[in-house]
Amino acid sequence: MLEAVEVVTSGIHYMMLSREQLFERLKVAEAMRAFISQHPGGIDELRAQLEKVEAELASARKAASDGAQRLCQENLQLRREMEELQASLAAQKKESEDFRASMAAQKEEMEASFAA
Repeated sequence: MLEAVEVVTSGIHYMMLSREQLFERLKVAEAMRAFISQHPGGIDELRAQLEKVEAELASARKAASDGAQRLCQENLQLRREMEELQASLAAQKKESEDFRASMAAQKEEMEASFAA
């Protein structure tokens, strides 16, 4: 259970870091776009770099989105498993209590039959 919480927590932390990196890349892309519009020389090279950065940004955004969805699904699955385990534990506890009560009743019967 704690491992699942740690996995989800680390996943969220990773997503937060990825988000910060994505915004930094977006700022760089916007700065490059502004530079290109003000400096016509070397535009082709800078445009190629800009397209590369924008493609990386789109890829990183998709990866972050996919990671978030995967973590949500994993979290939901872990919650379901935890609920199933809790239900199983409750059933086993009841079964154990019933067994102990049955054993106590048998013990009393045997003691009564030996005493008679």
